Amino acid sequence: MLDQISNAYIGSNISNRLYSINNLVWPNTTGNLWKITDNPFNKTISNFNVTYAGGQVDVNWGKAISGNISSATNINHTFSGITNSGISVLAKPGANITAINCGTSSPRLSGVVSFVAFPNLQDFRCINNGITGSIPPINTNTNLINFWVNDNNFTGPLPILSANTTNLRGFRVGNNRLTGFLPTSLTNMIDFRCESNFLSGSIPNLNTSSSLQFFYCHNNQLTGAIPSLTSNTSLIHFWCHNQTGTNKLSGPIPNLNGLTNLTWFSCSNNQITGFMPNLNTNTALQRFECENNLLSGSITLTNINSGLQYFYTNNNNFTGNIPVLTGFTGLIDFRVNAAATGPRLSGPLPSLSGLSNLQFFYSNGNSHTGLIPNLTTNTSLINFWCANNGTISGNIPNLSANSALTQVLFQGNQLTGFQGGSVSNTLGDFQAQNNQLAPAAVNAILAAFVAANKTAGTRILNLGGAGNFSPTGQGINDVTTLRNRGWTVTTGLL
Repeated sequence: MLDQISNAYIGSNISNRLYSINNLVWPNTTGNLWKITDNPFNKTISNFNVTYAGGQVDVNWGKAISGNISSATNINHTFSGITNSGISVLAKPGANITAINCGTSSPRLSGVVSFVAFPNLQDFRCINNGITGSIPPINTNTNLINFWVNDNNFTGPLPILSANTTNLRGFRVGNNRLTGFLPTSLTNMIDFRCESNFLSGSIPNLNTSSSLQFFYCHNNQLTGAIPSLTSNTSLIHFWCHNQTGTNKLSGPIPNLNGLTNLTWFSCSNNQITGFMPNLNTNTALQRFECENNLLSGSITLTNINSGLQYFYTNNNNFTGNIPVLTGFTGLIDFRVNAAATGPRLSGPLPSLSGLSNLQFFYSNGNSHTGLIPNLTTNTSLINFWCANNGTISGNIPNLSANSALTQVLFQGNQLTGFQGGSVSNTLGDFQAQNNQLAPAAVNAILAAFVAANKTAGTRILNLGGAGNFSPTGQGINDVTTLRNRGWTVTTGLL
């Protein structure tokens, strides 16, 4: 074996061994764990940690050696202009290295990785650096439990996960440049994340993965159906959205009954068909996203889902009424915009009373009837959209209580009045064109915006289009005032 300190061959009774993770071929002559390719003066590698059992471990920082370290201590080292320098781990007898965490670095670490010298390794984490090359084989590291290398520059296929890696519980390789297919089996896996790569093929059968809690495969090029999830009763997050290939994922959303731990399900931006699943047993659900697919039927929500915070079904083919939202007190973001063509939701907009956490409500382009709901208890509201529904009538509601409001879209309805009150100076985009607003309503809205005295940021006020009356009297002066403050104001012909 090559002694990487002296570059001399030594016998089998080694007193010191330098474990290097630089090239796929080991030993090598560089002695670098990772090489730093961009090293301006006084840049620091920080929170580098090596955990080991017994013995002594030294960390070689290019030309400097740390000395004996504690397995519980983060190691920080500043490179003061040393060029072509790197990191290597020197393990003395009895020091079985079980974990390496490269921490945070400036500049980022680069180079390639190998694990053949670390047979006892249980935990390897190198996140958000510049590591390149293929992910090395890990099927000989039978003790490995966690392997996190997300946010690097790895290329090539995922490593083989075989019977030798049954101890592996956490596998995170997201945000790299990986190609090829997902593993055929994820038995015993708890946390599997391969998002934002260039992976293709299908999602594997997950029936044997009863311990799986987190599965992220979004932002790849996967095709085929979402597999059955009925055996994954521990599942917390399942993300398969934004497949970028030509075909994307297809078929129905699988049955989610019995997944009582599920908090986040996302399959948006695919070609999913069929109906929205029954969510009656998903009592922990906080986020459900299925927008930009080909789903049809009705939106199914009941008060069993009262912990829901985010709900996105935009751009599908849903019909029927928006379900009752009374009691969904944790709701933050609710989006049910219609697709450009095809079926639409109908019926009245639901009562939003008591939803004090609601920040975003979007239901554009549907076929709603009735009135805009009272918004006085929605004190966190930021955006409210109910544009181009055609038959919503009555008054624009009083917005005095909505001090965080930044955008409202009321255009393309049959609104006639304004309930009055003030508007917040955070509100910079107010669209109510193409309604039937009377002169008094137009004048009152203009006066409210003059009083709010917003002079910076987005400033759009549109009261024009077919159907609305023109301002009169002081309203005409208010148009001039707002334009002098930088507002783009559109009204009927003056």
